Amino acid sequence: MSLTDDDSVEVKKFYSDLKIARQEVSEFKYSGAGTPEDLTSAQLSNIKRSAFEELKELETRIQGHVSGSEKDADAAICKKLLWRLVGRHVELVIRLNQQWFFIKERYSDQYPKVIDDITIIAMGAAIPPGAAALKLDIDATITTIKAVMNDRIERLSNRRYAGRLRAICNDQNDYMRQLLGIAQVGLLAVDSSLILFARDDLSRLRKLFTIREAGKVKNDYLNRLWKVSAFVATIFAASYMLCVAHETHLNWLNPDLERIFFNTRNFHLLAVGTSIGTWLSFSLRRSELTFDDLAVLEPDRLYPATRVVFMVGLALFVGLLLSSGAVVAGVGSVTGFDALHKHGSWSLLIGLLAGVGERSIGTAVRRRSEDFSTSIGGLTKSSPASQT
Repeated sequence: MSLTDDDSVEVKKFYSDLKIARQEVSEFKYSGAGTPEDLTSAQLSNIKRSAFEELKELETRIQGHVSGSEKDADAAICKKLLWRLVGRHVELVIRLNQQWFFIKERYSDQYPKVIDDITIIAMGAAIPPGAAALKLDIDATITTIKAVMNDRIERLSNRRYAGRLRAICNDQNDYMRQLLGIAQVGLLAVDSSLILFARDDLSRLRKLFTIREAGKVKNDYLNRLWKVSAFVATIFAASYMLCVAHETHLNWLNPDLERIFFNTRNFHLLAVGTSIGTWLSFSLRRSELTFDDLAVLEPDRLYPATRVVFMVGLALFVGLLLSSGAVVAGVGSVTGFDALHKHGSWSLLIGLLAGVGERSIGTAVRRRSEDFSTSIGGLTKSSPASQT
């Protein structure tokens, strides 16, 4: 800042006001309650830096004139602009002190321009119910989008898929930037009427994400489930063939053991049917996916491999109950006992039905186990040994 004797009164008034304005900007401070200052220090610094830069631009504009009427006229205009500038930044500081939440985005280490996460922290001010509900919905949306996109990114963390990985990161960045804008509009604005607009925009984004990603999520899960199901089915199909050809392949075994292998051959078909039925079950049960379904496709949260192995084990347990006569059940006129001992095709069908009805079969086995445990307890109480 430099003045000369040739400068007019308007120019001198501008520099005087400029000095006062800079002093006011330097005194900007955070006066909110209940929030650590380090959460808002960066925002406050940005407001101050922006104000100082714009004040510097006004000073440079005046210094661009040597003297004369143009400089005087610009000085009068810049003096008005100066206080408008200060007032605009004062309003930003007031909003900072009154805002309900602090919002901070985190960028990806691999792609610096890609938003990896958004953190929303409640400030000390009283939060309106609408803003609190919007914050929870935004957090849930962030969690779902991260779960879907990060799962896809983790399975493509290979140099061969660099192009596809970059495309997925760009899609994630697009969703996160829209979420950031929604959060800033609905949670940072003092005007609570913007909460309704932000909620409608959030609903739009959730629908958009579901339309774009639901098909990919479902088909990707089905592909992974099919690979495991096909692998398990192949193993048990091969073991079934080995049991059927026992005379040429198992003749080195003990005759009793050889007979056991042959008599349990249909259990292998039961496992084949169950592994395939488990794959079919997901398609039949989850014909359509909502936004909330995308992060957690199955309530029990089992991985595809774990699910198939679990269901095969459960089906073999059911097969043991049927073949031993402990439970009498079947399809049509064929009981489970006959199916497992005489009819391979029926064993395969029972396995398919067990896999497709995985939830019902699990509940049924649990109830049967509870009934058995209860009966043991009752038998113990009424036994002669317990009465003597």
